[in-house]
Amino acid sequence: MRMYLFQWIVVAIIAVMLSGCEKDEEKQGVKGTEGTYVSGRIDKFAVLWKDGMEIRLSDKTMNAIANDVYVSGDDVYTVGFMADDDRRCFAMLWKNGIPTVLCEGEGGGDALSVVVAGNDVYVAGALPDGEDGNIATLWKNGEAKKLENKIDGVMNTRAYSVAVSENDVYVVGEQQRIEGIDDIVLWKNKKTMVLGQVTKNLIDMKVAVSGNDVYVIAETWEFSSGYTSFVWKNGDVYSFEGDNSGAYVVDVFALGNNVYMTGYVINDKDKRAAVLWKNGMVTKLYDGWWNSQGEALFVSRDCVYIIGKVYEDSKAWVPKLWKLDEVTGKVEMVEFSDGKKNIEVTGLFVVEKAN
Repeated sequence: MRMYLFQWIVVAIIAVMLSGCEKDEEKQGVKGTEGTYVSGRIDKFAVLWKDGMEIRLSDKTMNAIANDVYVSGDDVYTVGFMADDDRRCFAMLWKNGIPTVLCEGEGGGDALSVVVAGNDVYVAGALPDGEDGNIATLWKNGEAKKLENKIDGVMNTRAYSVAVSENDVYVVGEQQRIEGIDDIVLWKNKKTMVLGQVTKNLIDMKVAVSGNDVYVIAETWEFSSGYTSFVWKNGDVYSFEGDNSGAYVVDVFALGNNVYMTGYVINDKDKRAAVLWKNGMVTKLYDGWWNSQGEALFVSRDCVYIIGKVYEDSKAWVPKLWKLDEVTGKVEMVEFSDGKKNIEVTGLFVVEKAN
């Protein structure tokens, strides 16, 4: 009873804090009408954009980020993370802008991915475990379930991404071993599969499912060698662009028999160039003198949408939204923001107008 009371107090406190946002539209939340939805942050604020309009989900009392967004019917679900100055961390779910605390504690709690299947809302992330530890967790309708670990010597685990196909739930994450090796893990329902191992720092992971095909990507970083990405299809290494050595994949989307990925390649100017891959074939989104990269993508009807960023004038990353018409092959770049600095974009969902 005390724990339930404490959770209600935490929710109430956060709701009061968030109600103090300055703009009227930031208090009113958002409904899932047609439009382009992007999650991310500005400075220390968790933010949801709808058609470029900024809706703050947190206030100045917290350091926060919105990690992912999903729209189902009239409802918009956003997940993320908030932390206060005392290192208390809150894994968050916002439904139409209204906050729910999934967990709180010191250290590693977080909510990284959200998907809705029927009446069920799934969130992948981590529960805090001790001062700096975390446990890979899948929330279903707000109820937390720790994902199993059957390997000795694992210190921490984290779930990064979730996808649902028919009655199957897929989650990808990591198991950090004491000896400095990370296992890249795919959980399917109650089964666990280790796809590979890395000795670098894992930055992010994504999973996408279509029919019987399951795609997993992992992005790593190391000081001496920089960023590296890995892609698997149905448990096997997925090769494209020759040998993958010049390709850096950040997000994946599967639809029908097609798989779409975004990220960047290194161009002949020795700069990052934002790209889209469809079934391994590349389309350049931006190929100028400034670094650029895709961050997240969404496919709807005959259009592919990519949210990313360009390092304009070598001063700051500026978010961009690209739209590829698959019928004509035309790529359109849309100015996403008003040029504000310190913007990070993380997730994308598009609801097109009904015919």
